[in-house]
Amino acid sequence: MKQRIETNALRNENTKIRTRLHMVENELTRKDKVIDDLIAQADSNGKRFGGAKLDSHLVNNLKRKVRDQQAELA
Repeated sequence: MKQRIETNALRNENTKIRTRLHMVENELTRKDKVIDDLIAQADSNGKRFGGAKLDSHLVNNLKRKVRDQQAELA
């Protein structure tokens, strides 16, 4: 009986973690789309600030956010 209770508790925790992971992945996808739209808009308006500098800044910010979210899930 004790094993059954522990199994159910672990199963519930696993479900919560998978749900949280799914929500974070959806949020990350949504933010990626927003960033892509902003870059496309900046390109179409000719307001691209230092091309490589902007790309480098965005990449660093995204990497930091991914690390933060991975640490949050761990």
